[in-house]
Amino acid sequence: HDVVAVIQLLYHALGHDHQLFMASTGEQALPMCLQHAPDLVLLNVAMPDASGLDLCRQLSTDERTAHIPVLLLTQGEDVLQQVSGIQAGAAECLAQPINPVLAKLRVSVQLALHYQARLLNDRLEHDAASGVGNRKRFDRQLGIEWRRAGRNGEPLALLLLAIDSPGHTTSALGQDSLRLVADSLSARLQRPADMVSYWGNDQFACVLPNTPWTHGMTLARELAATVQHQLHHATVSPGGAGYSVSLGVAVRTSDSQGSMAGLLALAEARLADARQHPG
Repeated sequence: HDVVAVIQLLYHALGHDHQLFMASTGEQALPMCLQHAPDLVLLNVAMPDASGLDLCRQLSTDERTAHIPVLLLTQGEDVLQQVSGIQAGAAECLAQPINPVLAKLRVSVQLALHYQARLLNDRLEHDAASGVGNRKRFDRQLGIEWRRAGRNGEPLALLLLAIDSPGHTTSALGQDSLRLVADSLSARLQRPADMVSYWGNDQFACVLPNTPWTHGMTLARELAATVQHQLHHATVSPGGAGYSVSLGVAVRTSDSQGSMAGLLALAEARLADARQHPG
């Protein structure tokens, strides 16, 4: 099938209800997915410069695009091609020649499923008390950023922050104070890839991509001072002057040979030491 004709048909069928980005070659398709982060990819099994199955497999295995459902456009009712498409990671197949009404229905179903899956995942990775991500989100994001740092040869900083109050061996902050701390950290970390998460027991973690040691330590001290100031002056936390803020910082350097578990263990050890020897 002519690729341009397929694109034109899909544009007329879907363009009124959805924002579409068109690529006529496989070489254009992957960068476009990375740039625009679409909710759905419609992928022709036959392209001028690439195999749609190979590109589908690449999209489904790349952590940057694996969450995007792929609707594979197969050549007729070729069962073997459809099976290969599903094995390559496609969410569903649509036979060509394309029926516009069926295409609209299939797209609507896949978008609805994708939305529900994203909503469920957000709930599973969200801490209701603090309003930021939980340990599950932290683990996932740290893994993503660790691998990205390795690919790009960039530093990665991990900051752990604990809030202690005299006489409390477990959580001392109420929900309003937790929100205050989470909002203070999030407001300071404004780069899109920076992430704040809550670990429970008044402990927060910040993942800071492309952050060298000097910058990471400077930022950590600024964050600690901001949190201390907010707790001291906030009406939601009377007695905030009794709170102490401890930090543990570890940085993967651009040429690091260590492990992600090692980075986390180092940050935890430094946090434990700071809590035992405040000041």
